[in-house]
Amino acid sequence: MNDTNWFCKLDNIGVISVTGHDNRQFLQGQTTCDFNALEHNTWTRGALCNPKGRVLAVFDAIATQSGILLLLSRIILDKVLNRLKMFVLRADVVLTDASDDWEISGLCLNPPLQDSLNLPGSKSVKANHNNVLLCVHDKQEPDALYLNLTDAHNNLNPDNPLNQLDLTQHDQTVWDTRQISAGIPIITDYTYEAFTPHMLNLDLLDAISFNKGCYTGQEVIARTQYLGTLKRRMFMLSASIEIPPEPGTTIVSSSDPGNISLGQVVRSSHCPQGSILLAVLQTSAIDCQDLIIKDQPSCSLQLKHSFDPEFALS
Repeated sequence: MNDTNWFCKLDNIGVISVTGHDNRQFLQGQTTCDFNALEHNTWTRGALCNPKGRVLAVFDAIATQSGILLLLSRIILDKVLNRLKMFVLRADVVLTDASDDWEISGLCLNPPLQDSLNLPGSKSVKANHNNVLLCVHDKQEPDALYLNLTDAHNNLNPDNPLNQLDLTQHDQTVWDTRQISAGIPIITDYTYEAFTPHMLNLDLLDAISFNKGCYTGQEVIARTQYLGTLKRRMFMLSASIEIPPEPGTTIVSSSDPGNISLGQVVRSSHCPQGSILLAVLQTSAIDCQDLIIKDQPSCSLQLKHSFDPEFALS
């Protein structure tokens, strides 16, 4: 087995199926991305927000022949699904929890193996009735990442070349570490309605359309884009603890006796050197040399990467 080619099961990802004649029109009015521009067998990233522009969920949306699949954190799926159902009204839209219909894996394949297989390119999807494969390539790494959805009720697909591969199996932390390095946020119960799309760098991830027209939260998001000053952004940090801090955990300065919040953890994962995490921080705090997890003074944090060139680390 070649350890540069590996897979891991992603049981934390849930799936919402959106079908019906009005599915695109419905999602167009509820989310930040442009579903009218989403072509068949392509995918896009987007967010669902409340009227105040606070993010309820970050998702990957896949356009298939039978409808649209939204991939999002499974822990908030019921909450998101119930909220979306409130706005269906008379539209021809059917929203269902399809999580149990799919087995989802993350794949990492090196360039030689990519070249030997007929795999989809960036933003493309290869799909049939019982398998969906999409490339979520991290441009910073030569090895490409893929999400593979297999029909949980009929996972024997002789046409899927991935079934013939001898891949190393890892646990989910390896996938999470790569996603964190690429700056991909997730929303959980602890961060539901905590951030705006700009705080999560969704504008940098092409997850916001600024010319699609009205949608829930659009006024606040547009004002931030064109008139506002960005006071919070998401950064990658390392932590000197092996147990990763939970999403929503507060970040402070050890020299501040008042423990005033400078940011919050978005997602985290264990890595060989301790932990790696994404956190929304005040941009004024990026030169702070004594960031710690609140109530854990021994957990020092080090800023590793800024995804926004405007706030480059010194």
